[in-house]
Amino acid sequence: MKYLKAAKKNAENVKKQILKLGLLDKSRKIGFEENSVLFPLIDISNRRIKKYIEKSIMRKTELIDRENRNRTLRSNAERINRIFEKYKTGLARGYDILGNIAIIKSELDKKEEIKVAEEILNFNPQVTTVVAQAGAVSGRYRLRKFRYVLGIKTFVSEYRESNCLFRFDIRKAFFSNRLSYERERINSQVKENENICVMFAGVGPFAIEIAKKHKSTNIVAIEMNKNAVGYMKDNINLNKSPNVKPILGNVRVRSKDYRDFADRIIVPMPKSSIKFLDQILEVSKKKAIVHIYVFGNRDTVLKETEQILKAHAKNNNYRVKILFERVVRPYSKNEVEIVVDYKIDKIPRSRRDSAAG
Repeated sequence: MKYLKAAKKNAENVKKQILKLGLLDKSRKIGFEENSVLFPLIDISNRRIKKYIEKSIMRKTELIDRENRNRTLRSNAERINRIFEKYKTGLARGYDILGNIAIIKSELDKKEEIKVAEEILNFNPQVTTVVAQAGAVSGRYRLRKFRYVLGIKTFVSEYRESNCLFRFDIRKAFFSNRLSYERERINSQVKENENICVMFAGVGPFAIEIAKKHKSTNIVAIEMNKNAVGYMKDNINLNKSPNVKPILGNVRVRSKDYRDFADRIIVPMPKSSIKFLDQILEVSKKKAIVHIYVFGNRDTVLKETEQILKAHAKNNNYRVKILFERVVRPYSKNEVEIVVDYKIDKIPRSRRDSAAG
C-alpha cells in the first residue's frame, strides 16, 4: 500500500488535486509524520505515477510504502507518552478526538503547544487537525470557542459512530462523543414501528443511529440551533435515514405539534431537561418510555431527580415508574451527569382505582 507524503503547508492543495485525479484511497485514513501529511493512494504499480502527480499538483512529494508507515506508528506510540509526561502541567486531561479533529485544553505557550500537536498527529492516523479550547461551554446552544493549532485548517469534524457518519462544525453545534454508550444502549431497546421524539437533538446522533438500525421507526428531532439543524439535515442524507424529521424550533413551542405522538422520548439536555417535564408529558402517548439526562450533585442527584419526576406525576394525574438509572460521567469536581429511564402511564389515578374496584 502506498502513501503520498507532502508538506503540511501544501496539504490542502495536494488533497484537492489527488481527489480530482481519483488517486486518494478513501478506505484508509490520512496520517501524519513530523511536518508531513500522508495521503493513502489507490494501488500504484510503478513510481512513474509520482512524476505525473507532481506535475498535476505542482508540489514536491514522496511515495512511501506500508512498512515504513507501520514503523513510524510504532515509534510514535513511545513518543506520545514522553511528550505528555513532559507537558502534563500545561495540559488538562490529555485530548479528545472527534473524528478527524483532536481537541486539547492547553495552558502551554505556542511552541510547546505545536510540539504536542505534532505528536498527536503522528500518533493518530485518523486525526488531520489539532485545535485548542478557547473558552468554556456557554450560551443557549452550549457552544465552545476553539482556535486552530496545527494540521489541515478546518473546524468541520467527520465523526463515525455505530456505522453512522456525522459532519458538523465544532464551533457551531454541540456534540458529545461521551454519550456514545448511551446512544447504543437506548438503540438496543427500541422496537420496530415506534414513534420517537428526540428533544434538543443537535446534529442528530440519537435520532439517526436509531433510524438507521430501525427502518420502521418514525422519529421527530427538535432542535432550536439553526446551524445544528442544517447539519442534521446533511447527516440524515449522509446516513440515508429519511425516517428522521428535523424540526427547527423551541421545544416548548414545537412539542405542541406532536401531542400524544411518542412511544419513546429522549432528552439529552442535562443542564435544563428537568424543566421540560410538561413538554415530555405532552408528546407522550398514553404509555411511553422516557430517557432523561440531568446534571447534579454526585451524592444527591439521583434521589432528587426521582422525587421531581414523582411529584410532577402526582400533580398532573399520571403514574411514573423508574426503570433504570446510572451515572453517565463526572462533569465537575462535585457534579455528575446521570440518566434516568422512566415509564409514563397517563391513565388517571381515579380511573385506575375504579377499574380495580
